[in-house]
Amino acid sequence: MDGQVVVPATAAERKGIQPVVTLKVNGGVRAEVAAGKPVKFTAVIEVPPGTGKVVAAKWDFEGEGAFPIAQEIKGSSSNGSGTRVTLTASHAFPRPGTYFATILATSLREGDPHTSYARVDNIGRVRLIVR
Repeated sequence: MDGQVVVPATAAERKGIQPVVTLKVNGGVRAEVAAGKPVKFTAVIEVPPGTGKVVAAKWDFEGEGAFPIAQEIKGSSSNGSGTRVTLTASHAFPRPGTYFATILATSLREGDPHTSYARVDNIGRVRLIVR
C-alpha cells in the first residue's frame, strides 16, 4: 500500500499485549457536527487472548491530552471475560473548530486494576469538525 503500515484489525490477529481500540463518532471515524449539539462516541476495546483484561478508559473529547473523564469498566463486557468491552459516551462541543477526540484504554495482565504497575495503554482517535 505505497509504504503505508497496515496492522490487523483485531487484537487476536495482532498478538502482542497492547489493547486494540476502535473509536467511532456518530458511527464513523470522522464527523461534521453543529456547535452545541451532542455527538455519540462508541469505543470497542479488546485485548489479545491470554494477555489480561481491560481495566480502565479515559476520555479526552477536545483533544487536549489531559484525559479528564474516566469511565468505569465494570465486571461485565460484551464477551463476559473483560477481554472485550464496548463503551459509549456523548459530548457537545460549544465552539466551532476541528477536534481530535481520544480515548485512552488500559489493560492489565492480572492483579489489582488500581495499581500503577504493569499497565498497558493504547488510544483511539476520531476527527470532528464543529461548525
